[in-house]
Order: sequence, then structure tokens, then C-alpha cells
Amino acid sequence: MATILPGLSAFAGLLLFHLIFGADASAQSNPLPRNEQIMYGGIQKNLRERAADLIFLDKVDRSGMTRRQAAEHATKRGFQYVRSGDLATAIRRFNQAWLLDSQFGGAYWGFAVILHERDKNMVEAERMFVKAGRLLPEDADLQVDFGRFFGKTGRPRRAIEHYEQALSLNSNARDAHAGLASAWTVLGEFRKALAHAKISVARNEYHPEEIVDVLQCFVDILDRGDQVNDRTGTKCMPLMRSN
Repeated sequence: MATILPGLSAFAGLLLFHLIFGADASAQSNPLPRNEQIMYGGIQKNLRERAADLIFLDKVDRSGMTRRQAAEHATKRGFQYVRSGDLATAIRRFNQAWLLDSQFGGAYWGFAVILHERDKNMVEAERMFVKAGRLLPEDADLQVDFGRFFGKTGRPRRAIEHYEQALSLNSNARDAHAGLASAWTVLGEFRKALAHAKISVARNEYHPEEIVDVLQCFVDILDRGDQVNDRTGTKCMPLMRSN
């Protein structure tokens, strides 16, 4: 592969080989190519596809990498493509990770993200997140992502459970405090939200700095014995545009 694909690493060449020869969707009803379906569509592959898989796995075995290492590499690349918005390439990488090691939690984590963001299948996305969590019980970043999933699907209390789990695994878990600030705000628990927002801003997470001023304004309303509502809370909102 190195002579055919100059400039690519040996493993990148193997991945490309599998992308070219490992997908044949001609016999499938799903409009997506086989290698862009979760777990290759869950349908038994034809002889050509199985032969391509064997060649791919054999080359990985002879590359000096373990299958778990190769799966980790493919998953890492998959999430890079997720962040760039290229979900088609991302799912191909996650499928490769699953093919390499079906007990690697990172592949299921990737499937969960694709099911959520591309397929809008919240039930299956949650199931994949649960599977990933069982295989990666110590991964704080996974718990943050699971919390983010529940936040986006309107379940802030479930989100809080996972953000707190992330912090119990790693007190410095990125975006856990930001997530807690958002979830507690949705629930109207502005004092709790403010505490986490301050930490989030200090850590340069995604919250704008003004969120602390807005939440502080809400807390001041509560301290005066009033309620935060459309009348009182509206006075705080210009703070989002004042800095």
C-alpha cells in the first residue's frame, strides 16, 4: 500500500483500502452505503465484503499494532471527523473500530453520536451510550458526552447525573461544570447554576463570561425575596450584550 499511496502512513493506507473495497451496498435497501450504516447495517456481508474484511484485519495484524490499538486509532479519527462535521467519514471510522474490536467502547460511543446527530434516533443513541459506558466505566469524557445528550434531548436531571458522574471520575473533566450550569439553569436552580458557571468560565469552557453576570442577577432577584419570571428576569438579559 505504501508504494501505491505515497505520503500516507501504513495504517492510513489500510483504512483507505478498507473504505474502497469493504463496502458494497448494492443488495441493501438502506440508501446509505454499507460502510456508512451502523455496524455495517447489521446484515451478513457477502463473500466479497468478508474477503475484504479478512484482508484488512490480516494487514492490521501484520502492521505491528494490536487490534485494540488500531480500533482506538480509528475511533480517534472518527471523532476528529465528527468535530469537523463530516459524519459520513466519521461513521466509516467507527465501523472500522467495531470490526477491529467489537468490545471496544469507543466504537459504541461513536455510534451513539452518529445515531443522535445524523439519524435523530434517540432511543438507539441512548442504548449505544449505555453500551459504551459499560465498556468504558472510567471514562469521564464519555459521561460528559452522555450528559450532553440528555441535555439536548430535554432531560436535564438525567444530564446532571452524568455530569456529576464525570466529575467523580475526574474532577477536571472538561465541560462537566458547563453542562451542570446549563442543566441547573433549565431547572430554575440558579444558585447551583451560578456556582458551576463560575468554575466553567474560569476553566475557559464554552459558556460566555456574561452568563455569570446573568445568573448572578437572577440570584440577586431571589435574595430580594422575589421570583425570577418574565417581568423580573427580563431586566437581567441585557447583561448578555453589555460586555
